[in-house]
Amino acid sequence: MKKRLAKEGLVTFIGGVSGAFLRFFSEVIVARTLSVTEFGIYGLLMNIVAVVVHILSSGPRAVVQRFGAILYHTNNQRSCRKLFVRALLFLSVLGPLSAAGMILSARQLATLLGNPDIAEYIVYAALATPMMSTLYLLADLFRAIGAVKYFNVIQEVIPASLYVVAVLSIYFWVGISLTTILMAYLASLLATLLIGARWYWMVTRGWVEAKESVPEFPDFLNHAIFS
Repeated sequence: MKKRLAKEGLVTFIGGVSGAFLRFFSEVIVARTLSVTEFGIYGLLMNIVAVVVHILSSGPRAVVQRFGAILYHTNNQRSCRKLFVRALLFLSVLGPLSAAGMILSARQLATLLGNPDIAEYIVYAALATPMMSTLYLLADLFRAIGAVKYFNVIQEVIPASLYVVAVLSIYFWVGISLTTILMAYLASLLATLLIGARWYWMVTRGWVEAKESVPEFPDFLNHAIFS
């Protein structure tokens, strides 16, 4: 047990440090290539994404972390998978609605933030929001079932690594602008989701036929709303 905890702690530490370093490196490149105005818009967009993702996914993530871990470690893998699917469906409804709301209210949001220039770029934040929410939910499933390496890599290392590769590719081949940076950000999220979907299938493909020890299933919507 001690060796396992030490190993998982080391994996978490390395993943966190690696992700933080890669994100810092990408931010340095972006800051040195964009103008002051463009970098200000970029920072506002990233903050918008962070706030909306937290609002959207905090309930489903708490449910998956709490009840996913309980179900999985009490030999209820099939119910654990159902719980995640329901949380994912919950986000699949809220995500597009929030994205559409952000796009439709882009001018009002830009006025509220005191920067009219941000309106034309809101669409990128709107597209990033459901992808980031889904990515965090998937990472929380991996954490709930004790798949620490998947959790760290999918949440920290892969998105930051792909973003750095995309930014460097744009820098040398196309030329960096705010639009290309935001497109690289979306591409890195999409690629990470595809990798995460593959890992999800690998991890959970045997759960459908798994025998249940307890038939009880938590009420997802109540816990998602009130968590």
